This record gives sequence, C-alpha cells and structure tokens, in this order.
Amino acid sequence: MKTLKFMLIFALLMLPVIAHAKEAQTVEELIQMYDSTNCKACHQKIYEDWEKSLHARPLLGPIGRTLATFKGYVQSRETELKKSKEVAKGMKEFFKPCVECHFPQLMDASEGVASQIAKAIVDSNEDLISKLQITCVVCHNRNAIIKKFRDGNPEKDVVYGPKFTGAHSDKKYTQAKKNEMLRDSVFCAQCHQGPNVQNYDEPLWCVSNFDSHQQFYVPMGGNESCQDCHMKKDNAGHRFPPNYQNKAEASKRLAAWIDLDVTAHAYKFRPSAKELIPMAVINTEVVSRIGHRFPDGCPSPNRVTLDIVVKTKDGKRNL
Repeated sequence: MKTLKFMLIFALLMLPVIAHAKEAQTVEELIQMYDSTNCKACHQKIYEDWEKSLHARPLLGPIGRTLATFKGYVQSRETELKKSKEVAKGMKEFFKPCVECHFPQLMDASEGVASQIAKAIVDSNEDLISKLQITCVVCHNRNAIIKKFRDGNPEKDVVYGPKFTGAHSDKKYTQAKKNEMLRDSVFCAQCHQGPNVQNYDEPLWCVSNFDSHQQFYVPMGGNESCQDCHMKKDNAGHRFPPNYQNKAEASKRLAAWIDLDVTAHAYKFRPSAKELIPMAVINTEVVSRIGHRFPDGCPSPNRVTLDIVVKTKDGKRNL
C-alpha cells in the first residue's frame, strides 16, 4: 500500500510537467505555441520595436548572413560530417548548438519538425523561416527563469518581467510575476555568450559578448549592463540596436562608440633625377569604447577592415 501511495503521489506531481512538455508535431503548431501576437494589443510600441529587431529574424539575420551560415551547417551533416560514425542521428540533436540561441523553442518540437525546418533552410524558404522568431513568450516565459534550483521552472500561465506581480490581461498568460534577473546581463548571456566549445559533441566557437563584457569591460571599471546600452539608452527599447539590417542606424551607433583618428603626410619620392613619385604616409588609430568584443558573431573570427581611398585634389581620380 505504501508503495502504491508513493507511486500515485509521484504520478500526480509529474502530470503538470508532462503536460507542459508536449512536443509540437508540426511547424505551425510550434509557431502557435510561442505566438505573441496577442501582446500587441496592450504593448503596441514594444511589439513594433521588437518587429524591427534581429530577435524577430533570428534564423535570417542581417542581410541573410545567419541563414547562409545555417545552410552551410545543415549541409555539412550530409557532406564532410557523414564520414563520421558518431554524427548526430537526428536533425534536432544536430541543430541543438545553434538553435539553443537562434530558435530555442525547437527543443520543444518533434524530430519531424526539426527536419522540416532543416529543409526550409536548405531551400532558402524565407516565407517559412521568417515566421520562426524569438518571440515575447521565449524571453518572458520559456527562458525567463535563470536560477531554476532556487526559483523553479517557468509557470506555463505566467509572464515574467522586471516590474510587477499581479493579474495579467491575457487569456493564456493570466499572471505576471516580477523577476529582477531580466535586468541582469546574465539573462542576455543565455544566448549572447554562445555555446563556445564545451558541452557539445561537435565543438563550436560562437559569440562571446558576455565573456568579454565580464572579463574585460567590468574589471576595467565598466558598470553598465547589456540592458543599459541596448535598451535604455536612446529609448532603444525592444529594438535591441544595432540592427545591421538597418545600415543607417547601425553606422550612426557605431560612430558614437568607435573613435577613428587619421593623420596623413604627403611627400614626393625621387628615386632618380628624372622620376618623381607622389607618396603618402597615413597613420590611423581606432579605439573602441564598446563594452564587449566587437565585431562578434558566428562564424568567428570576425574583423573590422579599414578601407582608405586616396583621391586627387579635385576629387575626380583615385590614386
């Protein structure tokens, strides 16, 4: 009887977890599980800002760069990695190092859904891929709890934010709970630290914004969080700039945080009595005041290049 009682209690405790862990069987079902369009009714400005952010296009990225990287990664499974007997048996497992940041809700879908998304990536099916987003529900529910040993797993009917606890006017997410961790850089580190080699059968080195923020910026006296620079300043909100898709915005922001000093000295080089060659010595100094490594991204290493064009005085001819 004691054994039966224990099993019954255990089963009752497990019921909510099993119900919440149901896998989506189709791409459309997965999209609906994390749909945030209802948020727009009360949070219109925030929603519109988010639509302009790269969080709204995590598998596409700026100028299609992320999609191109994903495409190469997916295709590698059937090319060079196919030689290995240890390659991930399923596409969902193979995707994990990338989608934990770019589309974490894929871990809540079936193997079939992962295969459909892989095909969409290889086919460059942007109509479908554009619907796969880091939505409000991902940040304010699924990934909202950092300290799960202390605070437990996210509750399925709760939205978490840094401001208040109380009733929430939504049919599905009926409660709001205050969670100060959403103000902390550690919250952003869930994705902006990247997988970075460990914990995966296929080692990767991806973004390390958080690492450089913690190991260089903070020790040098920096005291601003990710949210301070990418949300609070200039009323950036949920646009999370810079969005490199918007070249004008990105250029303006980078110009404010990267100093460029250029000096030039012109002279004439005379290798012989009859020959005269115009020459120039150009000294440049580039200083970044950004609170983390820049540029950053996957695949690494990324770099900034300085292109110099020398023209004649009238500006009509390049030298």
